[in-house]
Amino acid sequence: MRTAIVKINDLVNADGSATQVMSILNEAGQSREEIAVNVVKAANQALTAKEIDEVNEMLIWAIHGAVFFEVDDMQAALVIMLTFPLIFREPGNLDDLHSL
Repeated sequence: MRTAIVKINDLVNADGSATQVMSILNEAGQSREEIAVNVVKAANQALTAKEIDEVNEMLIWAIHGAVFFEVDDMQAALVIMLTFPLIFREPGNLDDLHSL
């Protein structure tokens, strides 16, 4: 039997609807929290540390962003952040830049 996350992934790839996703979640036999924990565990095992950092950064933008970001916008921001990391340092962490 395929897991809920595999079914949802297939549905997303087939341009399925949010209603269909909710139906899969409701039929999963697990709470949303249990599904989320399983997805995170699988991701931690499958992804490199750099990929995990990238996912975390995208989640921060998606959850805390003031506006809705399209996937292309988020990917562009991630590329800029990874290419020019000094731009994204917190103001209190600039002391080490004097040694450059």
